[in-house]
Amino acid sequence: MPDLLNQFYDYTQPEHDDFHEAVAEFKERVPDLARGLAGKIEAAHKDNAKFQTAFNDFFALCQSALNPNIRRAAVDEMLVQHLLTERLIRKILDNPKFTERNVITVAVENGIPERLGVSRE
Repeated sequence: MPDLLNQFYDYTQPEHDDFHEAVAEFKERVPDLARGLAGKIEAAHKDNAKFQTAFNDFFALCQSALNPNIRRAAVDEMLVQHLLTERLIRKILDNPKFTERNVITVAVENGIPERLGVSRE
């Protein structure tokens, strides 16, 4: 009887195993993806005039909407986090209007991903 109970409690549906594998892989890949995006942002600050214009507008919005003393590094991190999570929220959580409900998100989506060469799909 104990073996039967152990089997019962240890059982995981195959779909859940796939999900847990995907989560584990995602956790491994996120740091590399974040470093890659941070590198693209850093390079764009140096030599992408369109990005610089969009970023300056976004930075001013962050200063007025969030904190007048916010640092550029914090806004860069915000961009990395947004670019990593936006697609997940829109696609996986089936929330396509996510980018329309937040003033900061709307500002990010208005040109920054394209100016970085980041696909939204």
